[in-house]
Amino acid sequence: MALNRKHKPAASHDNPVQLEHVDSTRERISSAAVKLTDEERELLSDPDWIDEDEADRIMALRVERSQGNSAIPVEEYLKKRGRSLDR
Repeated sequence: MALNRKHKPAASHDNPVQLEHVDSTRERISSAAVKLTDEERELLSDPDWIDEDEADRIMALRVERSQGNSAIPVEEYLKKRGRSLDR
């Protein structure tokens, strides 16, 4: 039974990006191959392509959102645990 999808699913291990969406000469993928939020799209220097550094930032945002965490400075983390950082 085939699924009728209106939107292309985001790339994942189960659903890899197709080769026609890859530009290996510049190590980037087409942004059309990935479902992006408006916040994620704003990170792109070229709205049609996602390079490796941009992909890393997008993945970090997604992990942070999925876990409900926000980044804190290492000094604050250590202070909460009774430690300090000598610089």
